[in-house]
Amino acid sequence: MPNDQSLEQAAYWFAILRNQPITEKDMQAWEEWYSTNTEHQQAWAYIEQVQQTFAPLHNMPNNLRIHKTLTQANKRLVKRRSVLLSFVALTGSSLTISWLWRAELSQQTGYWLADLKTPTGKQQQHLLSDGSHLWLNTYSAVNLKYDQHTRLIEFITGEIFIKTAKDKRPLKVSTNYAKLTALGTEFNILEKESTIELTVHSGAVRLETAIQNYVIEQGYSVTFNASEVEIKPSQEQQQPSWLSGIFIAKNIPLIDLVTQLRRYFSGHISLDSQIEQLRVFGRFPITNTHECLALLSDSLPIQINQRFSWWINLEAQKI
Repeated sequence: MPNDQSLEQAAYWFAILRNQPITEKDMQAWEEWYSTNTEHQQAWAYIEQVQQTFAPLHNMPNNLRIHKTLTQANKRLVKRRSVLLSFVALTGSSLTISWLWRAELSQQTGYWLADLKTPTGKQQQHLLSDGSHLWLNTYSAVNLKYDQHTRLIEFITGEIFIKTAKDKRPLKVSTNYAKLTALGTEFNILEKESTIELTVHSGAVRLETAIQNYVIEQGYSVTFNASEVEIKPSQEQQQPSWLSGIFIAKNIPLIDLVTQLRRYFSGHISLDSQIEQLRVFGRFPITNTHECLALLSDSLPIQINQRFSWWINLEAQKI
């Protein structure tokens, strides 16, 4: 994620370039800003991705010149990446970098081709052919592979909750790091930055990793990746509150709530470091970003500035 300063600059230039008239001085200043810093290029790409209300690039004034600048800068970026790959190949690190790039691309492709998926900010509930219930949280995706011998759910990304139905066929869930087998159960799977968290709300789940197998009982959660497994008592004994579109804050820092809000918002939420540690209590309608922010502004010394429909700043209240 580009830093806030670069994002703000990118948003400023995007607004300038879509409005007429554009002066030659403006164009030269934008070209210099964009071309001289890879952080600026990443911020520009991010703004293009998350914005929903701006006109497409081809409708902008001077679109041919803008396109030429983007193309030239991207060619330089690709060349630098090629040099980097040549270097890491000599050091034996290219396999790791290549794998990371392929993994990210594979996940994005998997999302768009998935049997079931939700967009950012939306949730879905599905009744599967075997009678099991499957919930998908914001920006989540799975594939379903049922046959005469097994029931397999391929977890691609996001967060899901499963309430299994009785069936002679085992219900399995595959993830990037391990395989799960439901043992008459209700459980939640959440993808984090570099791990997956499994929480068992009823029954048990068998966790099969490349190193060892575990049985996770009701009332416990496990965080795992390819090399680590951590089991601990779960803080959420009942069904997860997100199934009802609610996030429950129990004396948590504001930054933790904002981290959750970002999952449900198709845009950017910036948080002033001065207010990150303000304590938050209450029940928040997590799929309604603006209602959540209104509740926060009523109870905390903060102010909310919305530059665009997709850009929100949370700042310390000015006295």
